Amino acid sequence: MTAAVFFDVDFTLIYPGPRFQATGYHDFCARRGIDVDQAKFDRAVAEAASGLDSGDDIYDPQLYVDYTRRIIEGMGGRGPSVEVVAREIYDEWAACSHFTMYDDVPDVLRGLHASGLKIGLISNHTGIDRERNATIDLLKNASGVELKALFSPEHGIRGEVDERVDDTVDQKTGLPVYSLYGVLRAPTPAQLRDLDALVYDI
Repeated sequence: MTAAVFFDVDFTLIYPGPRFQATGYHDFCARRGIDVDQAKFDRAVAEAASGLDSGDDIYDPQLYVDYTRRIIEGMGGRGPSVEVVAREIYDEWAACSHFTMYDDVPDVLRGLHASGLKIGLISNHTGIDRERNATIDLLKNASGVELKALFSPEHGIRGEVDERVDDTVDQKTGLPVYSLYGVLRAPTPAQLRDLDALVYDI
């Protein structure tokens, strides 16, 4: 029986560092001559959050740019450069930098590593470390785990397509790639049969 471990990396393994908190927003805005009140950050985040519920499963970067713009405006930011700053903040977020790992995560990961798990990876081109190495390649070369299968959401496993994708083989690793953005939207029991865990990194 498969023991599935899902890691939704943001706010599960890692959380945003100061660059994506009140001080970071203030610094981004100051570079563009926008005055914001850091004390209003938490309330601005809470009020902007409702805009993230689009009801659409398709990832849209503009949704998060708009969310960031609303936070800036909630902090008092005004002017034509607000949209520019919102995109700059989003671009740094999407680059997967400036995040901090929760204190209890290393021990959990070491325990999984020591158990020699056979794992499947749900990821795409956004799954990278701070040096932009793909999670696929990191896990393929990691000791203590055996990467057995890849599961591809929107844009394909390497982010090379902008349409629905079919099952295929990853040319770099030779691993099977099962599409979660075609006929199926979830792994099948047969695809999970030989796996001990699933890792989710998007």
